[in-house]
Amino acid sequence: MSRVRRSEMASLIQLQPGAVMRVLAGEGPAFALLCLYLFIEYVRPQSIYPAIDILPYAQLSILAALGARLLTRERIDVASPTTFWLVAFLAVLQVSWWNAYNPALSGERVTTHVVWVVVYFLIVSTVNTRERFFVFLLLYLLWNLKMSQHGVRAWAARGFGYDRWGVSGGPGWFDNAGDLGVEMCIFLPVAFCFFLFLKKRCSRWKQTALAMVPMSAALTILATNSRGALVGMAAIVLWVGLASRKRFRFVVLAIMVSIAAYAIIPEKQISRIEASGEDETSNNRILRWGVGIEIMMDKPWTGVGPANWVIYYPTHYPPEKGLEMYGLQHSMYIDAASEYGVPGVVVLFGIIFSAFMANAKTRNLGRALGDEFFVFFSLGLDAALVGLLVSAAFVSVFNYPFLWVHVAFIVALNKVAAAAYVRHEATAPAVAGAVTQALTTGGRTWRRA
Repeated sequence: MSRVRRSEMASLIQLQPGAVMRVLAGEGPAFALLCLYLFIEYVRPQSIYPAIDILPYAQLSILAALGARLLTRERIDVASPTTFWLVAFLAVLQVSWWNAYNPALSGERVTTHVVWVVVYFLIVSTVNTRERFFVFLLLYLLWNLKMSQHGVRAWAARGFGYDRWGVSGGPGWFDNAGDLGVEMCIFLPVAFCFFLFLKKRCSRWKQTALAMVPMSAALTILATNSRGALVGMAAIVLWVGLASRKRFRFVVLAIMVSIAAYAIIPEKQISRIEASGEDETSNNRILRWGVGIEIMMDKPWTGVGPANWVIYYPTHYPPEKGLEMYGLQHSMYIDAASEYGVPGVVVLFGIIFSAFMANAKTRNLGRALGDEFFVFFSLGLDAALVGLLVSAAFVSVFNYPFLWVHVAFIVALNKVAAAAYVRHEATAPAVAGAVTQALTTGGRTWRRA
């Protein structure tokens, strides 16, 4: 890293607003437009203020970002096993659409998935330097903080009492409590690792403010009244505990936090958790999961087609007495299985596995280079992926941005780490052997973080 870049990165790590603005203004229109798109997609200001809802802002910003990226002279590098699986999914998507139960219903869903692949392409190819990644991640955390602080305030406004439907996020992808819970399960560990990385590198008051960010995510998960999100948060805690060298200290901290959470959770919410597997909501979901698997077995190669569950399920599977006759699969995995068949499931798990492997390689590169930037953020992205995969098992979010944006972050960080390796190898050939070994041994040393 050049002296100028090192100085700029130091200013960014100290969270100096001027440094952030310099990156936004000086890294080219493609990066700035991509950041604008992230803001529009996650905050949805046009939905909050209807008076400005006069243009398709998200579509315009993503098209402008794509055009700017294609016109730039920077090398476009998206080669990755994860990219392979995303391209494979586009093929699965097309075949499933051709053979859908009612192809006319699939158009919007197909478009949505194509957009997420474009977003993945833009993030991986544009967020390709350490400075860009840091700023892009910082903005992502800020937009999530906007939702989490709203969740905490909404819960506090009702006296931290019980509400069957829980708090929800902003309009769009997060206006359902369960969907907000999934996003918070991604946000929580990333924000926590962001805090750990910066806590000794910025001022005391900024450290305090950063410590409050993951706390707001955890409180919002409790406020959503989503059992799936609670299970996701528990999975995050378990994963981080296994990955930590200071396990005893972490176990003590986890017990203390669990006791505090139990103390503030309303009694009705605790009763709802205890009724898991026996109440009507659980019975509905268990029924649909079974139906989804049955549909996959009946139509193993194509499923019923994108977005076709909503008509295929009530038509072919009349509801049992006492159970509702409508609703989604309530599981990302059953969503993929029922609408895209076995190929959809294979691709989904291919994306997941390749993302974990990319994070493992990033960590090994970071350790070989002695660079905590890559170690901390890859650990946070790993824990967030665990939270996503567990919490998404209870909601139909396969077509939501959660998975697609998150794996883009993972691959982008891996690309930045690989570029750092190339520069380091050129200036310090003595470490080339250690770095090469890190690239080829996978993730066997992740527990030492």
